[in-house]
Amino acid sequence: MPPDPSHWDRYQRSLQELAEQPPYTIYGLRRPVVEPGYLAGWCVEEGTHVSVGLGYGDEEGAALPDLLVTTLPPGSAEREIDLELELRADSPLPPETWVTSHEQLPQGELCRCGDRWLLRARCGTQAVLVTGRGGAQPARVELEPVVDLQPFVVARNELIERHRAARAAEPEPELAPACGIAAVRALLETALPGGSRDGRTTHRLWQRAVRELDGVLGCGPERADYLVTSLVNQLNQLNLAVPWYTGPNAPREAALEELLRHVGLRQPVASEAAQARWEEHWSTQQQAPLAPVTPAEIERRKALKQAWVAAWEAWERDRREP
Repeated sequence: MPPDPSHWDRYQRSLQELAEQPPYTIYGLRRPVVEPGYLAGWCVEEGTHVSVGLGYGDEEGAALPDLLVTTLPPGSAEREIDLELELRADSPLPPETWVTSHEQLPQGELCRCGDRWLLRARCGTQAVLVTGRGGAQPARVELEPVVDLQPFVVARNELIERHRAARAAEPEPELAPACGIAAVRALLETALPGGSRDGRTTHRLWQRAVRELDGVLGCGPERADYLVTSLVNQLNQLNLAVPWYTGPNAPREAALEELLRHVGLRQPVASEAAQARWEEHWSTQQQAPLAPVTPAEIERRKALKQAWVAAWEAWERDRREP
């Protein structure tokens, strides 16, 4: 946030479709009363919404809102969810500093990590995840169904406009010199746990990474942008889906090197199987978001992602047990 201006119209259509036809019941805060409340994000996998998040509190100057309420689809209440993994995925702190604790509240299971916490509540057959930080108190959380998403969409657009105005008033951030693959590395390091969360800096790093990768590979800016997007998304998915990746002393830097060597230098790597599975999985995510997806295709995509996770787990195991 804010989105790429070239995608603004499509982005607005997606917002309106979500507001007018929510995929399932969306929950928000009843208490505590925190303003503003806005649509923080949503996730679509294999053509199906798997989460919708509402943010509460002034995000200005912060990487995360004060409170984030993420509603999962019907049936999710029975699903196992690793709260520690979910909480660590968005932590701005290095993994070596993480100290987590668990407790049971009347609202549900609570996991804490530093000054951040994650509460898993049950609303009928749905799981609702509430993430908080700072002075927000999980024991005070009460949830209720959201009757109308439109005010949250309006608030999101207002927040985007504030971000744009703030960006226009600030000088461009200075980047440390880097060229070639080093420029791509500088961007990817922001996607590691504890990496920079400054949107303006990340945007400039991204633009430079695309230019430099195009210079190295001679593939054209459109292909270079596709490859950079794929690299960043693979790191993000490692953070979210591969259990060892967020553990203390995990070989995250080595995994980043594998990506750079495979994509940027076109060298053979030990994670070749994982790279091949990712390319298959990533290509399926490039279809139009509203294109119909058959049940058989959904299962095929799930199998591709599972194979990718298994390949990275095998890579890590081979490093640990040569």
